[in-house]
Amino acid sequence: MSKCKPFARRGITTCLALFGMLTTGCSDGPTAVEVRTSSTVNRPAIEGTSGSRLERIDAALAAAADFLTARQSPDGTWRSSVYGPFKEGDALTATVANALLDSSIALRKDRQQPAIDRALSYLVSMVGDDGNIEAPPHGLAYPTYTAAGAVIALSRNGGPEYAAARDAWLAYLRDRQLAEP
Repeated sequence: MSKCKPFARRGITTCLALFGMLTTGCSDGPTAVEVRTSSTVNRPAIEGTSGSRLERIDAALAAAADFLTARQSPDGTWRSSVYGPFKEGDALTATVANALLDSSIALRKDRQQPAIDRALSYLVSMVGDDGNIEAPPHGLAYPTYTAAGAVIALSRNGGPEYAAARDAWLAYLRDRQLAEP
C-alpha cells in the first residue's frame, strides 16, 4: 500500500465535503469567508498563509474546518438554508462530521472535537430504544447516503458508546441493499 502525503490523506474528503457544503448553501451565518482586498484579486483571509505549500494547505483546511464548525446548528446538525432536501440536517451532518474527522487528524483537534461530538450525538439520537432508526417526520432525504456516512463517522471516532448506534445504522443500510432473489 502506498503512503499518501498527509494533506492528501485528509484533504480529499475534506475538500469534497467543503465543496458540497458551500454549493448547497449551508450557512446560518455570513455567506462567505471574510475577504481582504488587493488592487487585483479578492482572496480568502487565512492566517498563516506564508510558508511552504503544505503549510498553506493546512492553514486553508483549518480555516475551512473553522468555517464549518461555526455553522453547526445547536442540535449538532448542519443544514442548508437554501436547498430543501438539506434543510432537515440528516443528509449533511454525517458528511461534515467525516470531513472534520479527516481534518482533525493533524489540525486543531481541540477546536473541532466538540462539533464532532455534537454531530455524533445527533446521529446517535436518531436510534430509537428498539435499535431502529427514527427518521424525521418526512423521512430521510437520502437514506442510503446518510446511513453510510453515519456508519463511517461512528466507526471512525471509536469508543464503545457509539457501537450500538453504528450497528443500528449499519442494519438500516443493509435493509436498503438491493439483492437479487
